[in-house]
Amino acid sequence: MKLAEALFERKEKAKKIERLKEEVSSYIITPESETVEEKWVENKLLEIKEASNDFQKINIAIDKANATHQSENLNRLRQLDTLISFYSDLRKKLLGQEHNSRSIWSGEVNSEKKVKNYSYEKLSKKLEDLERERKDLDKTIMKINWNIEI
Repeated sequence: MKLAEALFERKEKAKKIERLKEEVSSYIITPESETVEEKWVENKLLEIKEASNDFQKINIAIDKANATHQSENLNRLRQLDTLISFYSDLRKKLLGQEHNSRSIWSGEVNSEKKVKNYSYEKLSKKLEDLERERKDLDKTIMKINWNIEI
């Protein structure tokens, strides 16, 4: 099985587990058919246990494959997510300052306005570059996932 297939299967197992949990939690035992109902619930709980075991096995295989083949890419992906969040927050703060000065409401974005020596344009450019790098890295990871056997 390819890593990409395992990732899809893990997602499907997670959905199945949630669906089974919802079925059991919404089920009401009626007095007339208590024994049948109890067996039904027991069977559903057994299904949940089996699906959870399968989910765990898939997770272990995925983690092992990622640690072996993708650790550098995944570390860089986490780093990019952190940087994107940081620059996005800075840009929001800059927009908030512009909002306070009312220039944003007139449709004018003052690209000379500075937040700790960062202009809006410079900040936006950096954020776009990071987002582009993240998108490219994500594509690379997906390609590699189709080549890794687990």
